Amino acid sequence: MKKIASLTLARAPGVSAVVAAQDALFEHQVQASLEQQGYTKVRELDFRNDVWTAKARSADGQKVTLRIDPETGRIMGGDKR
Repeated sequence: MKKIASLTLARAPGVSAVVAAQDALFEHQVQASLEQQGYTKVRELDFRNDVWTAKARSADGQKVTLRIDPETGRIMGGDKR
C-alpha cells in the first residue's frame, strides 16, 4: 500500500504541469492575436519555457522579436532585430 501512495505522489507534479500547459493558447490563436494587434509576417512562432516567441513585423514595418503571454496572447516584451 505504501508503494501505491508514493507512486501517486510522484505523479502529482507531472499532472499539474499538464494542466498548466492546457491553459496556454494554441499556435493559431497566438497568430490571430498578433495579427489583431497589428503585426504582420509572423514567423518562427514557438512555445518554449512557458512563453510564446515569434519574429514579425510591427505595424510600422520594423522587424521585431516578441515574447507573448501564453494565456492572453498579449505582448510581454519585444526587441527590434
